[in-house]
Amino acid sequence: KMASWMDPSTRKQRLLQKQYLKEMPTRIHRMPEVEVNRRRWEGCDFIKRVGEALKMYRPATSCACVLFNRFYARNGFCDNKPASWSKDDWQGYLPHQFATLSWRFVAVGCLFLAGKIEDNPKKI
Repeated sequence: KMASWMDPSTRKQRLLQKQYLKEMPTRIHRMPEVEVNRRRWEGCDFIKRVGEALKMYRPATSCACVLFNRFYARNGFCDNKPASWSKDDWQGYLPHQFATLSWRFVAVGCLFLAGKIEDNPKKI
């Protein structure tokens, strides 16, 4: 039986500890904190601009920013696949030209998912 996201036993998986957040730039992203914050800001700015162009509601774009930041709380900006995927899952998914997982793909995916979550879906 799969646990509900509201189940208290899954709380530790959903919430990020302060120590984890403090070590995140060097451990996950392997870059200075200033650079990580700049990339996170650029991602949310991109989401905001694309959301406005698609005439999405503000709660949907805000939700997309949260999803974007949560994704990059567990995955590095320099990674070529999400941390939870095995090599077999990722093999052949993207053309070989993409050396890393583009943050723009992630941002657009977050917008798409946020549109579904907030009942404001758009064709992307």
